[in-house]
Amino acid sequence: MKADVLHDLQRFREAIACFDEILAAEISDIAYANKGLAHWELKEFKLALQSYLEAIRLNPANAIAQRGAAEMHIKLDAPKSALPFLNRALKLNPDYQEAYRCLGIAHFQLGSWGEAYKYLKKALQLDPKDGLAKRGLVLIDKHIEEEEAR
Repeated sequence: MKADVLHDLQRFREAIACFDEILAAEISDIAYANKGLAHWELKEFKLALQSYLEAIRLNPANAIAQRGAAEMHIKLDAPKSALPFLNRALKLNPDYQEAYRCLGIAHFQLGSWGEAYKYLKKALQLDPKDGLAKRGLVLIDKHIEEEEAR
């Protein structure tokens, strides 16, 4: 609980230290996933990925850790590596809005416009307020218009 409060207060280094104390006492996929989130907030994407992968090793059914690992692959410019994690996250939770958005972003980075559009549209259906999904759809429409104009 203390680690979560520190995270909410944006005291990410202290939260990481607290998660390390928790993990020294008891191994937990949730603690590793939360530690990954704290590293993510600090833009320490490689460390975040390591934490998410450990969470997945401990509990492959942790859809949040699956998406977190995927997000880190995207942040580390490896969107193709993100796809299996996102497919597993969606298999575990077919209504996981953030996983659809992330899948759309990965396909966007790969230049797979149709796939990107499909997944961003699904993310927006699940959460009509998702600004990232909206912006992604606008960028895809713009890209397609530019391609057609050529």
